[in-house]
Amino acid sequence: MVQLGWDSQLQSGVLLVVINRESRTGFCESEWRLSSTMAAGAQVLAPARAELSKYFAGPYLEGKHYDGTEYSLDYVGEILTFRYAAPDGPVQVWQHAFDMRDLDSGQDCKQDSLVVMYHYTNELAFQNVGNIEQTAAELFASLEDSRAHFGKGIYSTQHEPAVWTSRVRVLLNNYSNGSPLRDTADMESERVVREWGDGNASGHRAAFCIPILVPKAMAYNIFERQVPDMAEKVVLDPDGKERPAALGEDYKGRPVDRDRDVWVVRAVDDSGRARHALARADGLLHLLKLRLAHLQETRGSDDAATLQCMHELARRLKGHAELDEAEQFCRKCLARRRAQFGNRNELTLTSITNLAVLLRRRLCFGEAEGLFHEVLEGWKAKLGNTNPITFTGMESLARVLQDQGHLEEAERLFRDVLEGRPSLREMIPQISMEPKVSSRCILLSIL
Repeated sequence: MVQLGWDSQLQSGVLLVVINRESRTGFCESEWRLSSTMAAGAQVLAPARAELSKYFAGPYLEGKHYDGTEYSLDYVGEILTFRYAAPDGPVQVWQHAFDMRDLDSGQDCKQDSLVVMYHYTNELAFQNVGNIEQTAAELFASLEDSRAHFGKGIYSTQHEPAVWTSRVRVLLNNYSNGSPLRDTADMESERVVREWGDGNASGHRAAFCIPILVPKAMAYNIFERQVPDMAEKVVLDPDGKERPAALGEDYKGRPVDRDRDVWVVRAVDDSGRARHALARADGLLHLLKLRLAHLQETRGSDDAATLQCMHELARRLKGHAELDEAEQFCRKCLARRRAQFGNRNELTLTSITNLAVLLRRRLCFGEAEGLFHEVLEGWKAKLGNTNPITFTGMESLARVLQDQGHLEEAERLFRDVLEGRPSLREMIPQISMEPKVSSRCILLSIL
C-alpha cells in the first residue's frame, strides 16, 4: 500500500513514500524510500481525499448513505454513480461495491479483514456489472499472459479517483511500466492516452470505476506477493539464463516502477484455477433493504434519498424475479412521489413506468395499459411529441396494446415511433425486400 509523508529532517519538499510490505503474518512491515516522483512536473497522490474507501469499508456495509464532498451523485443510464470531476474528464464510480466475500470460502470474511479495491474500465464492462435488473454480476479476469502481466486475476488498485486526481494517472498506473506520478507531457503518456484513453475504440479505460470488497487473502500486491501462476513463471535474463520472475516484475521479467499500485484479485474454481468473479444479487438486495430501513429512520419515508433507494430496490427485486415484493415497493414509491411531486414530475413518471413494466411482466395488461397511457401523456406535456423519451413511452404503450391483440392501435403507434426515429426508418428498405412480409410485421420486427 502506498502512503505519502514528509521527512522534516530532509530538504523541504522532498516526497517520501511508505511502501507496506506483507510479512508472513500479515500486512505489517514497512520501509521508507525516496520516490522517483521528485522529477520536475511530477505529481503526488492525494490520500486524504479517499472518502470512498472509508465509506465502502464501513458505513456502506451498515446501510448508511455517502455524505462526502469529493464526489457528486450522478447516474449512467439507470446505474447510480458517484461522479468525480477530474481535470481531464469525469470518472463515474458505481455507488455499490462488487462484493467478493462469498468467493473466499473457508476464509475470515469479517469486515476488518476486507480491503477496498477499484477496477477501472470502459462503459460496456461497467454496464455489465451495474445492470440494475440482472440476477448476478460478473467481473472479468485477465486469464491470458498477453493481458495478465502479473498473473491471472482481476486487475485493480487500492486508489479511488480522488486519490489519483486524474484519469491519465489511472491509465499510466494500469498500462505503463513507468511511474504514474511523473510529468504526463512525455511521449509515453501520450501513447497510453492514445491507446487506452479517448483514442481507444472500446472506450476510455479510466472513465468508469467499480469498487470491489475483497478478502485480504484474495488480494495480491505485485511488490509483496505473487499469484500462484506468476510464482511459477520462468523468465530469461539478458545473458539467456532462466530464473523465476521476481516481485515487481512482469511476466517477461521486466521491472516496473514502484510508484505503480497494481493488485491482482484472484477468484478460483473448484480446481484452484483463476476464473472470472461472479457476485449474486442477494447480497445487494440485503444491503438495499438495510439502507432503506436506515434512511426511513434517519430521514423519513418521503425523503428523496429514501424514495430513490426504494425505487432501486424494486427494480433489483424485479430482476431477481421476486415480483410480489417488487410490486409492493413500486406502489409505495409511486404513491409517495405522486403525493410529494405531482403526477407530471419526472420522478413520478419514472415510478409509473417502473410499475407499468412490472405489471406487464405479470400479465396484468389492463392496469399496465392505463399507466403507460399516463406516462406517454406526461412526457408529451413535459418534453413534446418528438423527444426520444416520448418515443420510448409510445413504444411501451404499443407493446402492451399488442399483447392484448389491439393490433391496429399498436400499429399506429409503432408507425409514429418509426417515423420519428430516422435510424429505424433507414432499416425499412432492407426489411421490405423480404417476400410476403406485411407492413405490420415489418414494424413489429424492427421494434
